[in-house]
Amino acid sequence: MTSRSFAMVTTFYPPESFGGDGLYVERLAKALVRRGHRVTVVACRDAYRICGGASSAPPLLRSSAPPLGVEVVRLESPAGPLSPLATQMTGRPFFKRRALERVLAPGRFDAVHFHNISLVGGPGVLALAPGAVKLYTLHEHWLLCPTHVFWKEKRKLCDRKTCFSCQVLSDRPPQLWRYGPFLRDSLGNVDLFLSPSRFTMERHRAEGLDFPMRVLPLFVPEASARSPVPERPVFLYAGRLDRSKGPDALVAAAAGLNAEIRIAGDGPRRHQLEEEARRTTNVRILGPLTPERVGEEMAGARAVVAPSRCLETFGFAAAEAMMRGVPVVARRRGGLGEIVEESGGGPLFEEDSELPALLARLASDPELAAELGARGRDAATRLWLEERHLSEYLALVESLLERRKSA
Repeated sequence: MTSRSFAMVTTFYPPESFGGDGLYVERLAKALVRRGHRVTVVACRDAYRICGGASSAPPLLRSSAPPLGVEVVRLESPAGPLSPLATQMTGRPFFKRRALERVLAPGRFDAVHFHNISLVGGPGVLALAPGAVKLYTLHEHWLLCPTHVFWKEKRKLCDRKTCFSCQVLSDRPPQLWRYGPFLRDSLGNVDLFLSPSRFTMERHRAEGLDFPMRVLPLFVPEASARSPVPERPVFLYAGRLDRSKGPDALVAAAAGLNAEIRIAGDGPRRHQLEEEARRTTNVRILGPLTPERVGEEMAGARAVVAPSRCLETFGFAAAEAMMRGVPVVARRRGGLGEIVEESGGGPLFEEDSELPALLARLASDPELAAELGARGRDAATRLWLEERHLSEYLALVESLLERRKSA
């Protein structure tokens, strides 16, 4: 096996991270290192801070890594929060261009993999690292939507495009660079776009992005199937506490339900959900948990509920639940609905009003929960294991390198 050098460019990277994109980059980087490759991750500490993250680490540009570890470059600018703000508004690295050019110097990497680039350099970062093979994973719909997930004006799923007013009403600085050729010209620097779901790829195609694109589902850690199904009916939500993700629908469904609702995560709706939970006897807000604790909560749940109202591209929590043999109750929407429906790992619903009946049925029928969990487990071990993902990923990289060599 030829050892390759990879760069991962992403806005957030654990522990300075908020969601699934950073978690996937960490897992991918470590998996590549375990296979003998060299990996450098470039992330933006200024973006983490401006988005509400608190870092106790001392200021630095580069963090050292052990000889067989992942090198992590956390970018900071003397401009502080003005740096990611400038990137948001211009679509370019702006204050961090020189630092990015140093890290992504010509000839340093065989492949550069872009992830969430919204605040680490915008589309302008795609022109850097000349000569390297370039991949881009569509973790969200940011190339199509300034809010990333088609969540309009912080209150509803996008029904028609009014992007300028939506950005203002969503408390985001307008991105005028979206209205010219800059975005499309920048995307031309990418050799291959990777989509976590068929839905996401088709959505990008439908909106005119006709660049080379391929479906490559994400992967989740292998885990033992839980057995038997817990007798005590508990339903778990694990994710961001925001209306777009739908945890309030689960809290509303708790009334009259003979089961406990447990909600893990953090976000702008946390205090409101805590207020609502205090008025019930069967809802508990757990707050943010480590991935290990989330796994323990999943193992003790009758089902995981994924009621997202926005357009997800995959659904990490759902995939991890199914890997453990835990069924998933999900909204039929986006890539999340796709993976649950195709796996047979749980029931789907459209409207909030349908959720209480689905939960009541699973609460009273552990045999049904076991059957659905087994279906989800079968799909997870076939489709979302690290080895399958890395095998296909590395084959794609080698194919692109060979094509470039022979061009």
